[in-house]
Amino acid sequence: MKYISKILLAVILVGLVSCVPSKKMVYLQGADGLEQSPQTIAQDYELKIVPDDQLLITVSSKGNIQQ
Repeated sequence: MKYISKILLAVILVGLVSCVPSKKMVYLQGADGLEQSPQTIAQDYELKIVPDDQLLITVSSKGNIQQ
């Protein structure tokens, strides 16, 4: 019985400690410095589709569908 109560207590404590409000989370740390020193991308590269690439092709239209 003592073993089960210790496990239950540990689970409760871990559950309480792991609940962190999202307001304290900091995302994109250092993003302000990116605006001041933008990186240039070389224009001499060529994109190639090779076997085993995974592609996503989406086709959309604003026209009416006629059957």
